[in-house]
Amino acid sequence: TARAREMLTEAVDALRPDPDGDTVAALRELALVEVFDGTASADQLADEAFSLGQALDVPDQVLADLCTTRALSYQNSNQNTHAIALYQYAVQLAERAGDRRGQAMGLSNLASLLLASDPAAAGEAARIAYELLRHIGAHGFMPVALSNGGWARIILGEAEVEIAKLFD
Repeated sequence: TARAREMLTEAVDALRPDPDGDTVAALRELALVEVFDGTASADQLADEAFSLGQALDVPDQVLADLCTTRALSYQNSNQNTHAIALYQYAVQLAERAGDRRGQAMGLSNLASLLLASDPAAAGEAARIAYELLRHIGAHGFMPVALSNGGWARIILGEAEVEIAKLFD
């Protein structure tokens, strides 16, 4: 992680004076390193990448990824309302761009946040994410969608019936 941070920081510093799509990509990657490390600079970098992407009018697929990065940053700092809104927008952008992976990842992240406030919506988001992931063969991400969908059913009281069937 330290080496990636160092390399990405150098790239961002070199690209900032004349920003373009490469600058956005480098900022996003650096922001993700910081988000997953939980550093203080994560929010600023995610916001900078998102703002620059908007200013440069990047394609919908790129903007969807930037929304997801910014949403992850919000989620890590317990700003769930902002994170939910950005995940929803990321899903719309990914769908419009035909990016099923981006759409599924946004839906899966959205489902995990909606479990506490709207388990029915969380379950539906998880179901759609699972179907998209299955369709594109992204089996490694399917357990997250299944888990979110399972928790939604448990919260809604629907899982008990299914579990009882296993023992009949």
